[in-house]
Amino acid sequence: MKERSGILARIDDAFNPIVVKELRQAVHGKFVAAVLIVLLVIQITAIGLIIISSDDISTRFDHGRNAFMILQSIMLGICLLFVPAYTAFRLGSERSDTNVDLFFITTIRPRAIISGKVFAALVITVLIFSACMPFMVFTY
Repeated sequence: MKERSGILARIDDAFNPIVVKELRQAVHGKFVAAVLIVLLVIQITAIGLIIISSDDISTRFDHGRNAFMILQSIMLGICLLFVPAYTAFRLGSERSDTNVDLFFITTIRPRAIISGKVFAALVITVLIFSACMPFMVFTY
């Protein structure tokens, strides 16, 4: 048991603290949760409109492909607009006057700060993809 706690401690020390901070703030913040809920409502609405607007849905089998393309374009729009804007806002907030003292006393390299922010954005993108995947699977 002693060896296992040593391995976990090394893995924990190797993990970027900026990623942990960013993901913790994203989970506790209302903005990411609101965007995910709005994304789910948009997807449900898009699927509903596709089903309602097509009268020959039981005879033609290409509506799933069209629905998949619509859902993928919605997801692409969210990932191209929301994630970079959110990451840029979070990165810009680090340069505020209240946080500048932390930059001078921290032992974290600037490269680790930037890579932590980028990795947190990647995790948020994976979260968006995982919220979209059930709807995209149902279009099959």
